[in-house]
Amino acid sequence: MLNKKKVIISLFLMIITFSVFINSLDALTFSNVLEVKFCQREEVANVIKILILLLNILRAVVPIILIIAAMIKLTGAITSGDGLDKVKKPLIANVVAAVLIFLIPNFVSILMKITNTYDDMTECLKLTENPIKTKPSEDMSGGGGGNGGESTPSDNGAPSIKSVTHKGSYVVVNAQKGTKGSIAGYYFSNTKKTPTGKEDNWVKKSTNKLELGVVPGTYYVYVKDNLNNISNPSTLTITWEDLYNDGTRSRDDANYPPINGEIDTVLKSKGDSLANLNDFIAWSVRSAGLFTKEGVATAGIALEAYLHAKYNIQVSYVCNIHCFSQRYNVQFGGNPDWGHVITYGNITASYVDSKTGETIYPRQEAQSKGIKTFCKGLYGGLDCQSFFGWALHNGGFKAENTHGSYLGTGKAKEVSCGKSCSKAQMISLLDQLVIADEVINDTHVMMYLAHYDENKDGKNDGIYVYEAATRVGMKKWSYEELYKSKYFTINKMAGYYENSSNYACLLDKNGNRVSVPDAWKDKESLFRANCKATN
Repeated sequence: MLNKKKVIISLFLMIITFSVFINSLDALTFSNVLEVKFCQREEVANVIKILILLLNILRAVVPIILIIAAMIKLTGAITSGDGLDKVKKPLIANVVAAVLIFLIPNFVSILMKITNTYDDMTECLKLTENPIKTKPSEDMSGGGGGNGGESTPSDNGAPSIKSVTHKGSYVVVNAQKGTKGSIAGYYFSNTKKTPTGKEDNWVKKSTNKLELGVVPGTYYVYVKDNLNNISNPSTLTITWEDLYNDGTRSRDDANYPPINGEIDTVLKSKGDSLANLNDFIAWSVRSAGLFTKEGVATAGIALEAYLHAKYNIQVSYVCNIHCFSQRYNVQFGGNPDWGHVITYGNITASYVDSKTGETIYPRQEAQSKGIKTFCKGLYGGLDCQSFFGWALHNGGFKAENTHGSYLGTGKAKEVSCGKSCSKAQMISLLDQLVIADEVINDTHVMMYLAHYDENKDGKNDGIYVYEAATRVGMKKWSYEELYKSKYFTINKMAGYYENSSNYACLLDKNGNRVSVPDAWKDKESLFRANCKATN
C-alpha cells in the first residue's frame, strides 16, 4: 500500500521544484556564452511552453484530486456513522495541500519578478508567441531585407521602433517618437538587458531614421528620447554568410566598379557627400566600440557597406606601393583623394601631382625604385596594407605602414608555422585567429573576420576576410586556397588593441592638431596628444 502522506508530500515538493525550474529558466540561457540567447531559439521556447502547460495542468488537476479524495472520506465517515474526528486531520491536510499546490507557482513567480530574474524569459516568450513583423525599408537601393521589425510601443510614452532592415551589414532603423519627448539616440546590444540610457556606445542621433554599419551578430535595438525614456527592443540578426552572399555575386563584375573620380565629387553627384560617409563610419565604430577589435573590423565593414548598399561602388584598389602617404595616417574617414586619377603616360621627367603631392616618375625610373607602374592610371585608394592601417586608424588606433611595425612589447604578436608548414599546421594556426587579427603571406596581408563552415557539418572550411586586392571588400578563402598561397603567418593583435599607448595621435608630423569625428568628441581626451604622427 502506498503511504498517502508520502505521496502528498512528494507531489507538493514536485510542484514547488517544477515551478521554481520554470521561473528560473532565464538563468539557464547561457547568454554570456552564446551569441544568440538560448531562450530566443524557437525550439527552446516551444519546450518552455510545454513545461508551463504541464505545470498549469498539475496545479489544477492535483488540487481537484485532493479535494475529491477529501470529499469521499467525509461522505464515508458520515454514512458509516464513524463521526468526523477520524477524518478531520486528513481532511484538513488535503485541503491545505490543495491550496498550497495551486498557489505556490504564483508565489514563486512573484518572488522571481521581485528579484528581476523573470522578465527576460517572459519577454522572450512574448516575442516567440507574437513574431515581429518585418517591414521593408523604403530606401534600400537594390533591395535587401532583414529579420528585425516593430517593437511593442511602451506605455510610458517612450519612443518605439517601427522597423529594422538590412542589406548585408548596412542597417536602417526607422523609429517613432513617443508622447513625452523627442528621439535622442539608438543603441545596439548583443544582450537582452534594457540599457539605462547612460551606456558608452549610444548613437546620439535625433532623427527618426538611423543608418549604421554593424558586424554580423544578433542585436537588440533600442531607441531613447531626450527624457531618457527607452523603447522596447527590436531584434536583428545578421550572419557572416548573409553579409558575404549579399554582395559577393556582384563584387567581381562590372556592376560593382571602383570609384571613377574623386570620391566627394562622385558622392555629391548622387546627392550625397564624403562628410555623410565619414559620419556613418564614425558612428558605426562608436556603436561597436571605439578602441576595440570590433571597432576596427566595423570600420572596414562600414566603408564597404555604405558604398555597396547605396551605390554599388567600391573604393579603388591602388596598384602602387606608395599609396599610404602621411595624410592617410592622420585623417579619419574617407580620403578625398580616393578616386583621383594619375596617368603615367610616356613622361620623360618626374613631376609632383598637384592633387596628391605624389612624385610621378618615368616608367623605367619608377621600376628601379620598386614602384609598380603596370596600371595605365593610378586611382587614389587603398592597397592591402594601407587598408588594414586605415581600418586601425578609424577604430581609434595608430595607422602604421607595415605589419612589422605592429610588433613588439605592448603590440601585436606574430605567430608562424614556418615556410614548410603542413596544411594541418596552417589550419591549427588559423584557428587561433579572432576578429581584426592579421593574416599574412610573403606578398599580401588581410584582416580576419570569421571562419565559415561550407558543408554545415560542424567543421570549418576556411575564413572570411576583408582585403584590398584588385578590389576592396570581403572575400572568402578556403583552406585549400590559403595553403596554396602560403598564408603561414598571423599577427595576433590583442596586445595592440588593449594598449592605450597605441591610440591614434591628434597631432600630425608638423604638429598641427587633427580633429576627431563628432561621434567621438566625448572620447577626445583618450587619444594621444603629446605626440606627433611619424608613421
